[in-house]
Amino acid sequence: MAYEPTLGELEARGLISAGEAWGAALGPEWRNSTARQAQEFARDHDLAAARERSTIVAALVGKFEQGRVLTDAVVCEAVRELYGERPPVRAVAAAVATLANIERHRRGEPAL
Repeated sequence: MAYEPTLGELEARGLISAGEAWGAALGPEWRNSTARQAQEFARDHDLAAARERSTIVAALVGKFEQGRVLTDAVVCEAVRELYGERPPVRAVAAAVATLANIERHRRGEPAL
């Protein structure tokens, strides 16, 4: 396999900018990761986010079938029921995205 420079090496060459986003996404050792590792992490993160959204949507379907109007309060209730008072960040992000899509649907706009 050919040599792959690390993100730290790419940063030193000025090919990528340093930023808190890299550290937040990949952890404090981000400079030791290769671009391929970063892409794999992003793919895995996207898959986890999709699973999280599916879980939340399933809970909201249950609320809707009970006759509940899907408001932000109902979405928060569903998240608390699934994860407790301190849900993981990815669950909150999935809930916000789901709520945004509900609102877009109400306005007759396509979901994201």
